[in-house]
Parts: sequence; structure tokens; C-alpha cells
Amino acid sequence: EEAENAQIVLNQEYPELLHILTHQPSTTLKELCALPLTSNAGVVICPTSSPAAMAKDVLDYYRSAESSMCRDFLQRICMLCENIPMWLESRLMSVSGSPTSKYLDVECGFSEARVTLDTFLQGSTGKVTILYGKPGSGKTIHMSHLGELWACDLGHIPSSHLFILLEFRHLNLLSQTLSFYDLLFQYYPSPQGGEDEKIAIVDYLLSNPEQSCWILDGYDEFQFNLYKRDYNNAQLDPRSPRPVAELIAALLHRHILPGCTVVFTCRVRDVTDLERKAEKVGELLPWNHHKIKEYVHKYFQHKGNLAAGKHATKLLFSNKRLVAMSSIPALCNISCIYLKKHNKEMQSILQMPSTLTGVYLTSIGTFLSHLNQEKSAEVSELFELAWNGLETGKIVFLEEEIPHRILHFSIVAGFISENGILVNVYCFAHLTVQEFLSALKIMTSVDDKELKNRLKTRWPSKSDQKTVFTNSLHRFLSGLASPHCSALLALLTKEDHSFVHKRQETVKKWLQQMCHTHMTGPKVLELCHCVQESQDKQLSKQLMSVKPKLELHNITLSPNDLDALAFVVNSSEERNIALDFRACSIELDGLELLSQCDTITNLSFHSRKYEDSFAEKLSTILPKLSSLKKLSAIGAAHLASALVECRCITEINFSGNNLRDDGTKHITDILPKLPQLSFVNLGQNNSSLQAAVYLTKEIASMNVQRIYIECVFCFLITKIMLICLQFFSSSLKW
Repeated sequence: EEAENAQIVLNQEYPELLHILTHQPSTTLKELCALPLTSNAGVVICPTSSPAAMAKDVLDYYRSAESSMCRDFLQRICMLCENIPMWLESRLMSVSGSPTSKYLDVECGFSEARVTLDTFLQGSTGKVTILYGKPGSGKTIHMSHLGELWACDLGHIPSSHLFILLEFRHLNLLSQTLSFYDLLFQYYPSPQGGEDEKIAIVDYLLSNPEQSCWILDGYDEFQFNLYKRDYNNAQLDPRSPRPVAELIAALLHRHILPGCTVVFTCRVRDVTDLERKAEKVGELLPWNHHKIKEYVHKYFQHKGNLAAGKHATKLLFSNKRLVAMSSIPALCNISCIYLKKHNKEMQSILQMPSTLTGVYLTSIGTFLSHLNQEKSAEVSELFELAWNGLETGKIVFLEEEIPHRILHFSIVAGFISENGILVNVYCFAHLTVQEFLSALKIMTSVDDKELKNRLKTRWPSKSDQKTVFTNSLHRFLSGLASPHCSALLALLTKEDHSFVHKRQETVKKWLQQMCHTHMTGPKVLELCHCVQESQDKQLSKQLMSVKPKLELHNITLSPNDLDALAFVVNSSEERNIALDFRACSIELDGLELLSQCDTITNLSFHSRKYEDSFAEKLSTILPKLSSLKKLSAIGAAHLASALVECRCITEINFSGNNLRDDGTKHITDILPKLPQLSFVNLGQNNSSLQAAVYLTKEIASMNVQRIYIECVFCFLITKIMLICLQFFSSSLKW
């Protein structure tokens, strides 16, 4: 169900939308004004009207249209239009049922250009900036590194006299009210001059807010929502005690230290809480192959073993799934730890695990196998600690909350690390480590009924409360349902294999039920990850038989995501799979994973964010898709030549490519080389009547049944064009 009604949003934002549409390119406005076939035949939006009149007519039309049509219209505005304020785009995408992702990508992505993090932060002085990314994308590491650079007067970070790094996971520990003075010195040593010097420092900052830079890391880990906390325009009294959430909200809303530099980090789902007040928004995208190789090299170089690093890199890149997983920096680190421990044992790809569960299980299994019987109780308590934290949303533990008998061996084994500044607090090495240990706890101790309940209640839904954890718990439970995990589970439970088999079957039955559940694109993608972790081909076939068309719109797809898609798609026995990647952000290295999918018959990439480099890469992949019949994409000039090798292609949709006559003629010359072609759509381009006539002449002798093309002329000339085209080929359908 939608959080807001589409018509209500359209009415409330009508003046802003009218202004935005009026200033769009004419081709974009015409595309938005193209009414759906189901629209009222008496409604006509004249393309020769002024931009303001056209914008008003189309907005007025959708004000009274069906709710589903209005949602689709708002989504098209987000995909096609430029210069939409971030807060407005977020609201439109939210009500249309799609997440936002049209922001400037940091280090690698789309929009105007790819930029490094340093370059992105150069213009953030005095602004509120949001940097978001997937769990494990390196947000916390980058923010800590910024502090090191600031201390050394290096890097393109905002210059200031004071650099304050606060982690939301630590702010959760502040249950009492405190003043702004108290917050500033909560995690930093007090000055030697005592209270008077503290007051002098804060007074200086209040008078010179531009001299402070606040890094607020991990908003996704905060227990409170900032968007619900707003005030009037009155400035906040820095001496007045308040809940910590109100102090942070005051920084966001500029009710204290207006003009200071503020940088928030969070996950994509939390951007909507912050972006209305943000002036810059950037995304940390997954690593490409070059970054992965660079990291593996530096990891082993730091360990003093370059030879092992070369062997580890070779092993890693011999396994496409491990490479895809390593596109997430945190998982790349875990892959390196795994390769370091098992480098000498593995001489080939066949010995390497191919799932995240497999990597964790192998590493933990090796550790557990060396423990004596006396330590089994401590292991159980470690699992219990991880699970209790998961249940209560706790990721930071005070020293007194961890039994001493498990703290030492957990630190030595690398499960837990110290994470405090002025107080002794600890956390698991990564959120996924805590989730994996929790999954082991669930699979080995709770009863079958409780396992079913956990599977149901822990699956993410649109109405879920904010949670600090990732979706990895379900992936790990799915992975532990694989027969490869039976031996270790039996060791941990001290039960026979029938007990373990029953638990694994419970998880598989739940996955089967989820295959038949209606869900959005992101949820289907999450289910693909779960099925991939299970390595169950029958589950993959079932999922593809129920959902042969997968629509993923306006989300960032990492190589890890595409690898999960490739796994389930390749399991289909029917060559009838359709993938629609409208306006998704995809790394070029990740596209190569689609070449494995020889069951794809319908492929769609439509968005202006797909530039020439994207089309060039895609053109190398299309010939490998032996079953491809229908293609809809931007980048026609590059893709057309590759289609010669796609002998099964029957439908081509190159609408909205901004093709001029030379581009249209280039495509026309290639079409006769496609013997199965029956439909061509070249609408919403910039072709002339001459190019349209040339197209019709060339394909007159082919088996093309339908063609659609538009010309940049007035209505009368377009009418003449249609008569000419029908004269040349009476068999064509329009």
C-alpha cells in the first residue's frame, strides 16, 4: 500500500511540478505528454502549444486519472526530467513505489561524471552533505580516514579548526539528556583548562560555525528518526539539556551552528529522512575489478607476502561469484582473510566456496575444529550474545555485558573487536558476522516452530520499523539449508543428521512459499540472493517459473546482485525470461555477468543515465545471449552493430534515443541482416520524414509486421508521411 495517495501528492506539489516541466527539453515534455492507450480518447494535448500550456494540460489530466496511471506518471517524471529537487524526487519516487537513486555517485557511477570521494567533498564546506551506500560499502572506514587526513592537513576535506566524528552506534548509548556542550566533549578529552576553557571553545564555535566540521556516521544504526523532529526557526540554546536525537536534528535543520560543515552517512533507505535539508547527496558504489585487485594486493603487501597475494588474486578472479561478492568492500576484506588462512591449501577454483555462507562457514568451521570440548559452552554463549543483540537491535556492547570467559577468545578469533574511545565497548567484526552467528544459533537451538516464526517475522517489509541490521540473516539461513552445511550443523547441535535435515527442509519450504508471494523488484532481488545461497537449482527453477519477468527500477545493482540474478535465471528450463533494468545504476564490470544468462529472451535498459560507455559494454554482451528476441535500450548507435550476431531477435525498441537522420539510417542498414525481425520502434527520436521513408523502403521486402517512427514536423506533414509510408509498404501495421 502506498504511504501517500499519488493524486494528493500531485496536487500538493502542483506549482513546483509545473515549474519543473515547463523548463524541460521539448523532447522530454512531448514524451511526458504522450498519453497511455487507455486514456480518454477525447483528451488531446497539443504538441504545438507552449511548454507552459503543455505542462499544465498533462498535470491537469493526471490529477483526475486513475491512481495507478498517476503513479506511473510521477515515476516517469523522476526518470526523464532534470533539475528536480532531491526532496521532491524522493517523495515522487516513494509514492510511485520505487526507491530513489538519481543522485551523484561517488567514485564510480552516473549523473554528470564519475568523481572520487575527495572531489565530491571539495564543495561540501558549509553545507549539509549525505553520503549513502550499501552495508559494507566503506562509509565508516572512509569517515575515519577523513579524520586522519584532517589531522595531517591532507586531502580535499573541508578545512576547519575542529573536526568532530560521531558514530550513531555510540550515540545510542546516551540515554540521558545532555546539552550541546556535553555532546561536544562526550567522546573527546576535556581541555586542561577545565570548565572555563570548555565554555570558551564552544563560544568560539558558536561565533564561528564555519570553523567546525561534523561527521555523523551510520545514521542507519541510530535508534531514532530525525525526520520526525522539527522545530520552529528559533535557534537552539546550547546550554539546555535535550535528548541526543534533538541535538543532532538541530545540526541537520541548522538550528545550531548554521554554516558549519555537516556530513551524514547512511544506507539508501534512510536518505529520505535527511535529504530535504541536504545540499549535496552522493552514493558510494561497489568496487570494480581494478579496485578489487588493488585492495587484494595492498592487503597481502601489508601482511608482507606479495607472492601469496598474487596467488590469492588469481584464485579470487577465477571464481566469478567470489569476484562479484568482493565488489562490496567489507566482503572483499572477508574474502582476503579467508584466502590468507587457506591460501596454501587451495590450488584450484574447485576448492573454493562459491557463496557468502560458504566463506563464513569454512572460516568458522576451521576455528571450531581446533577448539577443545571445554570451549563448546563459550561458543554457544557467543552465538547467544549475537542473537540477543539481533533481537534487541544492539550492535555495541559494554564490557560488562559480555561474559569474561568468551570475551578473550572472541577477540583472538576475530569475532569481536574493541570499538570505544573513552569507554570500553565492543562490537562484532562486522554486522554480517553478528548475523551469521545468529543464524547458527537459530539453526542449532531454537525449535522448529520458532524457526518458522523467525523466517516470517525477520523478512523485510515496507511497513517494517527501522532496523540497524542488513538482510543477511535470511541469506545465511538459506545458505545453511544447503547439504554442504550439514556436517558442521550436526557438530554444533550434537544431534544426528535427521535433526539437521528437518531444520534445513523447514527453510527450503519457506523459500518455496516466498517464490509464490507477490513482491516488489527489490524484494525479488533479495529472494534471488537467498536462493543463490541455498545453491538449490530446483528452487531457482520454481522462482523463474512463477516470475519469468523481473522488473528492477531505479535501484543500484552491484555485481553481487547481478550474480544472484544470473544464478536463478540460468536455472530456468524455459527460454522465456525477461529482465527490465529501467533506470538502474549498474557498474560496467557487473554487466559481464549477464553474459551467463542464455535463457534471457527479453532485455530492457531504458534511462538517460545509460551513456555511450554503457552501450559499448552492452554491445559486447548481446551476441552471447543466444536466446535474445526482444531488446529495448538506450545507446542505439552502439548496439545496432552488435545485433547482427543476434540471429533470433524479433523486436527492437530504440525509442527515446535522440536519433537523427544519420543514426536512423545506420540502424536501417542493419535491419535487413536480422531475418526474424517483426517489430521496430524508433519513436521519440529526432528523425526527419526523409529518414522515415528511407527506413520503410529498406524493410519493405522483410517480414516486419509493425513499425513505429515519429518525425519532427507539424501535424499536417506527419499525416503526409504516414500516407507515403503506407504507399511504400501496405503490409506494415501502424
